[in-house]
Amino acid sequence: MKTNQLSLFGWESPTPEDNYSGDTKRCSSCRQILPIEKFGKNKSKSMGRACTCKECLKAHSAKMKELHSKHKIPEGHVCPICQKSAEELYSPGMGNKTPFRLDHNHSTGEFRGFLCDSCNTGLGKFRDDPELLAKAIDYLSA
Repeated sequence: MKTNQLSLFGWESPTPEDNYSGDTKRCSSCRQILPIEKFGKNKSKSMGRACTCKECLKAHSAKMKELHSKHKIPEGHVCPICQKSAEELYSPGMGNKTPFRLDHNHSTGEFRGFLCDSCNTGLGKFRDDPELLAKAIDYLSA
């Protein structure tokens, strides 16, 4: 009988029965173990493949395109978390790209706002989990 345990991030961890071979990989989005060819090539990632399967990546790209068409960065915008402006976040290597990223709820797909790249990445690393972020705050406050 297969048993799964919740990991620190709330998703099911692989059990001993979930044996990976060189031909399979777990999608970081849908969490399914799929044949390696279901993942795009990316030499900087493990096994030389993307972390997200092509199907999930396609769905995510379509959702982001939809959200970008509906929402524009307001004039004079500052990151709602770190309060930095585009001028404060800009670096010469960015060219004419904006330092802000469209943030959305990964469960519902709803638009939340525009965050700077660092704050957006930080929330993503905590899988948008308020309980996990609260634990991080407790840790930093100790």
